[in-house]
Amino acid sequence: MRRTKIIATFGPSCKNEETIRKLIKSGVNIFRFNFSHSNADEHINNAKIVRKIANEMGVRLAFLQDLAGPKIRIGKIKNDKAVLRDEQIFKITTREIEGNEEII
Repeated sequence: MRRTKIIATFGPSCKNEETIRKLIKSGVNIFRFNFSHSNADEHINNAKIVRKIANEMGVRLAFLQDLAGPKIRIGKIKNDKAVLRDEQIFKITTREIEGNEEII
């Protein structure tokens, strides 16, 4: 029994059934879905396709969800940039403002 797992990242080049079959035949037993890209509905659909093919081939597969980490989202910045100096105090606010070199 092989203990090593082979992981393939499911991307645009994997979106056809022939490629998925080739990957499984080559030994892939985990498909990784990068949740930083695309949306949940698309990942669900892709996972259903992979699962259907695996069932047809009589193969058990696992899925790995690579979730996006926390992101700081900022609004507009005056002139589309803010140049910061060393040791400068810089504020981050939850208010909706136009940011600048002092606050975003």
